[in-house]
Amino acid sequence: MVGEDDQVFAESRSALFQQFENSVPAPFQQLATVNAPHSIPAPSDVAAFQPGGADASYVVPYAASVGATETTQQVFGCSGGGSPNLSVDPTLCAALNRCVAQFSTTMLAPMRSTCRSPSLVTLVRHALAGPARLARQGRGGLPLRSCYRV
Repeated sequence: MVGEDDQVFAESRSALFQQFENSVPAPFQQLATVNAPHSIPAPSDVAAFQPGGADASYVVPYAASVGATETTQQVFGCSGGGSPNLSVDPTLCAALNRCVAQFSTTMLAPMRSTCRSPSLVTLVRHALAGPARLARQGRGGLPLRSCYRV
């Protein structure tokens, strides 16, 4: 897992990018090469996931199964345009991005308080350690812009 221990922090950028590419589904592997070795872009920023792109319908069937009419780019970017408007419904947007939107809103509501638990916060910090490392090793000593949001 990226960001798991000190060994990961000692790895080269190319090794980290290769690990990312090897660990994600095929449509996401291109993210490791688009801006390599400087950053891994958000899927919504890559042409393949935008309308007309090769993977433009990646999330559409799943979103439609729970009544959302957003495009893949809108789901990944939590932006508006469809119904319901994901830019004003962060709970549904997060659920769609985590593939748990099929659960009822009564099941999603407790997740808000669960997400504030210390054990989950620690887990999220570990998950974000890899991108944080990339940011610290920024191009030319300058920090990189991160597409990861907490």
